[in-house]
Amino acid sequence: MSEPKEVQKRTKFRGSLIERAPPEWEKDPHCVDWLARVSPKTAKSIRYSFVMFLGFVEKSPTQIYKERIEDLRADDPMQRGRWESEIVKFKNILVENDYTENSVKSMIGRVQSFFKHNLISLSFPRGWLKVRESDFAKTQHKKRLRLTNIQLRKMYSYAETIEARLTFLLMVQNGLGPSTISKLRIEMIPVKEDTPELDEETGSPTFVFFETDRSKTGVDVDTFLSGEVIHDLKIHLDKRGWPKTGYLFEARTGKAIRADYISQWIKDLSVALGEEFDPYNLRHYFHQSLENARVPDYHKRALMGHVKRGAEGAYLGGIEGLLESYRTAFPRLSVNGVAQTRGDMKELKLRLGNSEESIKKLEERQLKLMRALFSAESPKAAVGMILDDELGLPAGTSAQRLMRMTKDQLDKFLESAITQKKERKT
Repeated sequence: MSEPKEVQKRTKFRGSLIERAPPEWEKDPHCVDWLARVSPKTAKSIRYSFVMFLGFVEKSPTQIYKERIEDLRADDPMQRGRWESEIVKFKNILVENDYTENSVKSMIGRVQSFFKHNLISLSFPRGWLKVRESDFAKTQHKKRLRLTNIQLRKMYSYAETIEARLTFLLMVQNGLGPSTISKLRIEMIPVKEDTPELDEETGSPTFVFFETDRSKTGVDVDTFLSGEVIHDLKIHLDKRGWPKTGYLFEARTGKAIRADYISQWIKDLSVALGEEFDPYNLRHYFHQSLENARVPDYHKRALMGHVKRGAEGAYLGGIEGLLESYRTAFPRLSVNGVAQTRGDMKELKLRLGNSEESIKKLEERQLKLMRALFSAESPKAAVGMILDDELGLPAGTSAQRLMRMTKDQLDKFLESAITQKKERKT
């Protein structure tokens, strides 16, 4: 799996700075106490950011400290503000090398903390450190779109891998972000080989309760995996041999796949759609779907991961009440009719018997009509379109009947339709 171009660019840039940074800088007397006073997680972030800054200015921490002391005593205001200017230049070069807005802000903050800890704090004129949206015109796709369900169906169809399709569904139907998805583990997923995708009695999608937490905030997310997600999950896990443990999406090293890979998959799909945008747009679509369905606020917050579990007590109606709210919004979230159609077509092939000619024609017809199925309201409606075209029936005939049919009735309908077609030929 090749890295996205911006990732390659950042990796090369970071490597060039690290090469210029002084060796063993962490043992510098102005860094030892600084790193010891912060949490291990913060220290890791500092090491990542500060070594790049040292490579950028090509000075040791002690040199920076001494020069800052000397500059503060100077009469020339330009000299007194020299290190403020260096940090602004560092900020600008990070932007030029495709670091995200949040990454730039975080890295600059870590550098500033060095000066603050050593009592040589910096003082910036208003606006100097502001990261402007225009700075990210080429690297940050913050364009907010009001996506439609038809657009989402098209994006789903453009995905060439099951991994891209599955992550897309988790974003659209569960509002999960790339960071959260990258850390999902198989042990957390309540889906097995025999988990049904459709309710046998009603033919409607199955919904399985699923708990996780947002990587960004650590807040709990209570949501549901739909039959559509289950469908792709089973394909993905079957492809991997149904492992019992590990990350749901693994890199070749066995570690969790990086979030920027997932973001790139979504950006590639948006480019194919003709609208390049940030993956956050899919979470916004999920939120908007809950709003349009008039989902109660306490359920909406639970589904979005905006409230800690227990902070408001058990939400009204418990899991059943939450499921009812999710069901209400699901018609706006259902997007993978194409995948479900593939599964339905496989079932139809089995019911049509061993007629190789019939199967071949169905496969050819499926490929020709696939792009036209995005307007279908449901998987059965999509299959109905194929049957009408293949069997020469009036448009809408099959869809209307399929909606009300049991398995036995479907068998009889197909048998009758095929007989009619044979009679028309003779």
